[in-house]
Amino acid sequence: MNLGATGKYPNGKLGPNDQGELRAAMAVVDDKIVIDFGTPITWTAMTAEQALQFAGALTKKANEILSKHKS
Repeated sequence: MNLGATGKYPNGKLGPNDQGELRAAMAVVDDKIVIDFGTPITWTAMTAEQALQFAGALTKKANEILSKHKS
């Protein structure tokens, strides 16, 4: 999967600095959640549904780390 800006605006353009859709990857490395945006970013925006999906992915990765350390 290619990471970074796609040049598409599936939810419309928010302003002149909007670079459009962004593809990112999330992984666990050394018990830390790493989010790779594929490019330097200064801000991001998402719909409520996208925010819930992002939160769910973060929660899943956090639980993955925590489950490794349960006794």
